[in-house]
Amino acid sequence: MKLDTKPGEKVRFVNEGGCAQERLIAQSRMTTGKVYTLEAIHVGGWHSVVQLEGVVGWHNTAMFVNVEAPDVL
Repeated sequence: MKLDTKPGEKVRFVNEGGCAQERLIAQSRMTTGKVYTLEAIHVGGWHSVVQLEGVVGWHNTAMFVNVEAPDVL
């Protein structure tokens, strides 16, 4: 996903990227292919994470892609 994504924008969980442990945690909390609303993002030097509305915890940005408005419908 783009690291300049703003809170309120939509992202899709693609269940790729990140390390195996991050994916296992994410799989227990999200559905592959489902669209989520970004609540917050933290961009670090080596690792960036997002917090999503209705989802517990912070998750690696590598596991998401941005969703353009027409794709949300």
